[in-house]
Amino acid sequence: MNVPTTWILVADSARARILSTTSTPKTLSPVSDFSCDAAREKTSDRNSDRPGRVHESSDVRHHAMEPPTDPKLVEIEKFIKEVADRLNKDAASAKFDRLVVVASPKVLGAYRAEFGKNTQQRLYAEIPKTMTQLEPRELAEKIKESTDVWLGAI
Repeated sequence: MNVPTTWILVADSARARILSTTSTPKTLSPVSDFSCDAAREKTSDRNSDRPGRVHESSDVRHHAMEPPTDPKLVEIEKFIKEVADRLNKDAASAKFDRLVVVASPKVLGAYRAEFGKNTQQRLYAEIPKTMTQLEPRELAEKIKESTDVWLGAI
């Protein structure tokens, strides 16, 4: 019997881990670990200068200009794209048969938007919870508790 290789992406906006299993859920092996230090920083720490000032032509008041985009959000989007690109590449190379994604609902949606056709076809389950701090053994137990996802042969 050919046991499918299941990869588990456990992610939040600043950290992502890919784990693999081909046997019982208690044996999760690390595949990759990603980290985005910029996503952990406060936006105020990234912007060292004060925002520019604007003078309204119809009034004598001045106010600070808002940056057009939040630099922290841009870094988070880049990070999610980097991880999704890795999964897309590995799905195209058939390095895994099934994918389980464990992330908060917002992050889960961002990953879903970045997954290519091959990755989407291998998507086995989505678990809308943040579990990045759990060790592999604890993670396997939580996945088993929170869903009927079968991660390997019994």
